[in-house]
Amino acid sequence: MPGPGDIGPPYPVGSHADGVLTEGSKRHWQEVRILNKRILADGTEEFYVTYVLFNKRLDTWLRRESLAPLHTHTEGSSEAMRSKRAEGAHAKSSVKYKKSQDDHHGHDVKEIHWIIMGDYHVKTWYASPFPDLPQGVHTLYICPICFKYHVSEAPYKRHMLKCTPRHPPGPEIYRCGNLSFFEVDGRRQKEFCRHLCLFCKLFLDHKQVEFDTDLFLFYMLCEHTPMGFRTVGYFSKELAGSTNILACILTLPQHQKKGFGKVLIDFAYALARKEGRFGGPEEPLSDLGKISFQSYWKSAILGYLYDPASPVTQCTIKDISNATMIQEKDVVNTLSLLNICKRRAGGDEGGVITCPPRKVRYLQHKTEMARLHWAPFPLMMLSTEAEVG
Repeated sequence: MPGPGDIGPPYPVGSHADGVLTEGSKRHWQEVRILNKRILADGTEEFYVTYVLFNKRLDTWLRRESLAPLHTHTEGSSEAMRSKRAEGAHAKSSVKYKKSQDDHHGHDVKEIHWIIMGDYHVKTWYASPFPDLPQGVHTLYICPICFKYHVSEAPYKRHMLKCTPRHPPGPEIYRCGNLSFFEVDGRRQKEFCRHLCLFCKLFLDHKQVEFDTDLFLFYMLCEHTPMGFRTVGYFSKELAGSTNILACILTLPQHQKKGFGKVLIDFAYALARKEGRFGGPEEPLSDLGKISFQSYWKSAILGYLYDPASPVTQCTIKDISNATMIQEKDVVNTLSLLNICKRRAGGDEGGVITCPPRKVRYLQHKTEMARLHWAPFPLMMLSTEAEVG
């Protein structure tokens, strides 16, 4: 295995090679593109790579021994591999999302690999332009209250003793159960919003950091705790000049898979309903954002089509849009994914469609526990029978 100073293939920046991809305990070869390279103090050469068939959140530094000339360990052209990967991709994978065809913007080297927020240690996904960071800093300590960042633990702990606000710096505009929304004005709370945007960029690839926050409002979703309000997610929206219901949306990684994404999206549409306008998210959406919005659209549209008291059997795209505030193009795409409606011959997007009530009802079906007459099979009996056999 080559060591520091050993001669090997040059691997110039911009070239392609085979690189080792580590997923848990598994290591296998994938095609990579070389984005940058560096020489460490001990003379070891490292290469910053992006995996051609995978999301940018896997970008990493590899040593020379983890690289090989292109197609030494992989087969076929990049396009053929993309096609093969797309056919077998699983939508629920946390990392194996194929790169978007629109993902041609520049790559930044990710220097911050971990953040510490209170009791949470979170691995970052993408690069974020934190200013004036000392060289070699790969972990940031971020205040979960004001999102101010520190490069070491001591100043972070001192800050936490002094950071006493119990909620984000804005009025509480909604409360239900243990959840609240606070509205933060980007013009009045510049420092808070800039720190929030820098943090957000660590987990959103397609969004640019907005240092000019004057044109944005930020809606912070918080959980009630004995210590105050804990931020679990947020979305931003432009004050004027945009038909989008939101610009950026993020559930904090340590609070994902708890349903907060749907709460954020539903609240954004509630604001749109108050404003009396239709809209959708700013595009392009991240892979996880797209999944979240599609899930919400399906739920909202099915909820409109199937009301047990009076299920809808015939309507127009505009009827659905008016009832849900989802823009018509998103309604059309969602109905196509659900495959539950038929458009009358010759009808356009606004034409009359028919919805089979039984099919809609099946998609809405949920198991009612009171109707379940079943008990788990006794494991002890199973064990005894196995021993007798």
